[in-house]
This record gives sequence, C-alpha cells and structure tokens, in this order.
Amino acid sequence: MGLIEQMDKLPHFLVVFEQRSLRKASQVLNMTQPPLSTAIKKLEEAMGVQLFHRTQKGVDPTEAGVLLYKHAKKMIADLQNIEHSILNPNRNMVGRLSVGTYDSIARYFWPQILSESKKLYPELQMTLTSSRTYGNISNLENSEIDYAILVDPVELFSRDNEFIINRLYRDQYGIFIGREFQNSLKTKENLLYVSKASAGDGLVLEDMIKVHGLSGHHEHRLDSFEVCREFVKKGLGIGILPLRVAKSDCDSREIIPTRLGQLETFGSHGIYEVYPGNHIHLEKLKHFSEIVHQLVK
Repeated sequence: MGLIEQMDKLPHFLVVFEQRSLRKASQVLNMTQPPLSTAIKKLEEAMGVQLFHRTQKGVDPTEAGVLLYKHAKKMIADLQNIEHSILNPNRNMVGRLSVGTYDSIARYFWPQILSESKKLYPELQMTLTSSRTYGNISNLENSEIDYAILVDPVELFSRDNEFIINRLYRDQYGIFIGREFQNSLKTKENLLYVSKASAGDGLVLEDMIKVHGLSGHHEHRLDSFEVCREFVKKGLGIGILPLRVAKSDCDSREIIPTRLGQLETFGSHGIYEVYPGNHIHLEKLKHFSEIVHQLVK
C-alpha cells in the first residue's frame, strides 16, 4: 500500500505538522485524538518512513515529514485551484493566490493591491505572508507562496529560466527625523538604519553608510524598516528609510526629510516581482502582475 491510497490523510497530516501536537491538531480538526493518531500511523506505514518524533511537548517532524509537508501543501493548494478552475471554466481569477513580501512594502502596497484585486476579481482568495528576503525566497521555492515582491533579489537573477523576474520600480534612501524633534541635539546624535538592507551596487546599508562617511553618530542597527520609522517618529534618532516607506509619514508631517552633511538621498535599489515560470496557474499570476504594475505606476 502506497501514499496514493492514503491521500485522504494528508489534510490531517498538515494540521499535525503545523500545530506540532496531536492534541492541538485534534481540536483544530474537531475530532478525537485516537483516530488522528491512526491516520498518521497509516501514512507512515504506507510510506515506510517515520513522519514525526513523539516528544513530551508534542511532536517534531522528521526530515521525511518536512519533505512530505512541502509537497503536500503545494499539491492540496493546486487541487483547490484546479477545482475552482473546473467549476468556473471561463474565469481565470478564482481560487487562491498567496503573496509574500516585507513588512514595509506590505504596509505601503498591500491595502491598494487587495482593494483593487477584490474589485476586479471578487472570487479570488488572497493571502499575504510577510518575511525577510531569505524567507520569501524559501517560500517561493517550497510553493508556500505564489508571488513575491522583493528588493534586489540578486540570488535569483541567474535563475530567470525558473522564475519570472520583473522590476516594478526603483527607490532611494532618504534621511528623516521626527518633526517634533528636529531641533533636538540628542535625537541628532543617533543614526537608525537596517544594516543588511540592499542599497544597490551589491552593497548593503551598512556598507553605504561607510562609503558616504555617515558613521560619526551613535549607530543603532535595526532589523526592520517598520521599527526604524516608529523610532524616528518617537525621536530616538535620525533614520535612513526608503522614500516610499517614509512617504505616508512625510505626507502627515510626522517625520520630515533632513540631511547629513550635504547628503539627502542615496542608495538606489530595485523592487522586483518574482513568480514561478512553470506555475500551474501562470495566467492568473500574469493577470495579478498587471494589477501590481498599474498600482506601482
């Protein structure tokens, strides 16, 4: 008996994997624990491998369990999309579409993207996952997401036969200070920035700051532009932010542009869309791409 005879157990397996507990998974699935344990055991017997290690706290997936999760998640999502397509043969924009990007880009673009998508394609179910570059790329590779908006994904440029990669726009970094703190010497002593953020020409912000001689302040290296902009608004320092990330706060006058020496803007970098070129619903992704491009313009 192989996996194909036990396909109905895969949804149960996915919930156990995500909950890391048979007890919690049984609650999510609204079933008792013994039949859930039996379902997992039948999967393991069918495949001839152990999928979970039982621990005092719950269960941990084995290497085989992780691999099965990756493929089962994609397969079930594909089946759901296929079902939607069969039931709606004349409509491409139905089913599910999962998007991945960063917190800062999601904050700026997602409300517009979601609103326009729902207006044009009300039957399209969309989800958003926010992660760092590595996480977004990993999610694309593992089919956890269908489409990503990334900053200078140089590690993917050599894989353009596998992914469709298009530049959406270019941005620069500006220097900003909280409007209420523009005369505060203490605020001006501190420089806030995301050290590993791409700044173009293969450099990250940490490198670019040295190139432009901006390191004469107390440096505070952060891991998120959202954290950086909040710190700037609270007067904790001068912040380096992408112009589009800072735009709404500049429009509301919560933060204002400033300069360090003669420098106002620097670090041109590209924002790209990325999606698999062999995606089972490539036409859907192309239609969605058109929405994103129009909103970016």
